[in-house]
Amino acid sequence: MGEILAEITAAAGELTSTRRHLHAHPELSGQERETSDYLMGRLTELGLSPTRPVDGEMGIVASIHGTAGEGGRAVGLRADIDALPIAEETGLPFASQREGVMHACGHDAHAAMLLGAAAYLCRHRGEFAGEVRLIFQPGEEFGLGARPLIEAGATQGLCRVLGIHAASSLPVGTIAVPTGPSNAGVDGFKIEIEGKGAHVARPHQGADALLIGCEVVGLVQALRTRLVSPTEPTLIGIGTFHAGNSYNQVADRAVIEGSNRITTEQTRELLRQAITKVAEDTARAFGGRATATFRNYCYTTSNPAGAAAEVQGSVRRLGSAVTLLTSKEITMAGDNFSDFQREVPGVYAHLGTGSDEVAGSRLPHHNCRFTIDERALPLGAALYAQFALDTLSGGAGQA
Repeated sequence: MGEILAEITAAAGELTSTRRHLHAHPELSGQERETSDYLMGRLTELGLSPTRPVDGEMGIVASIHGTAGEGGRAVGLRADIDALPIAEETGLPFASQREGVMHACGHDAHAAMLLGAAAYLCRHRGEFAGEVRLIFQPGEEFGLGARPLIEAGATQGLCRVLGIHAASSLPVGTIAVPTGPSNAGVDGFKIEIEGKGAHVARPHQGADALLIGCEVVGLVQALRTRLVSPTEPTLIGIGTFHAGNSYNQVADRAVIEGSNRITTEQTRELLRQAITKVAEDTARAFGGRATATFRNYCYTTSNPAGAAAEVQGSVRRLGSAVTLLTSKEITMAGDNFSDFQREVPGVYAHLGTGSDEVAGSRLPHHNCRFTIDERALPLGAALYAQFALDTLSGGAGQA
């Protein structure tokens, strides 16, 4: 076991306590006030001066300056902090105390690991020159929190940025650092259909928005199979479909919401145009009208080869207790860590949190019984710290 991992593992109880506190007090995207207050307090206890650079937002930035010399580079470490609108059913003693809100994606672990890395780096300031910039990002689940922080200067002057995400599909003790795309870009869409109400006994006098919507759902989901290469990772998913007010009325309105999961911006634009045409033409054929609107939740998360190799080196330096994977099947879930990658060479690492010993730790993310094997917490904290020291000591992060 490497020295950094050994020291952080010795303080694993603190990491676990932090994660459990955050897990018990989850907050939705854009509402992370108590979470931010807690993190600000913990960072202040470490002797840091955390700030909220965006007025009215919950994002936090704090800097740790090394004392090994003057100048030096700056490296960013990012963790997301928001939870999901899911009612927890884990039965854990530290389960969510907020009804209908749950940390079902591991963001509680991410924040705890970054705090653990911060504590280690504060104790070892004399081993590096330059700056480690801690970035606690709100609003990841809805693609909101990264861009305001970036516009406020969170990435200014950074040579590298590292993010870590829990992965229930990987066994605890494993860290995957792939080269190239690892998470899909996400393009949300909303299709609003305007029909004409009538009695169901006289459907010819109306324009059935529900029927139009059913046709649109089928056709939109078929676009992926006929317009995009079968070898290009792409997914079209419908999440909601609302129509009608009564069993005996022709629906006069329908609303469909879903998302395109893509790996190229060309496919994003292709599907936007195709969905718009399908919706408008289908509605027109049945006497209605349709409007499609889109929202770019995030770009594709993709690790540059050189930066990925640097993080892979940091994983190896953690010691033989950690298994490194240099490839990983792309997930069609998105993450707006990609916004950071558009500003700075950045790497997204996937930390194994699944095991047979901990019930629920192998369940998919966003599940009401999701949890993690907490033995993964020291590994994530150690990788944050190891990469920061490697970068600032000159072993990585050369522009």
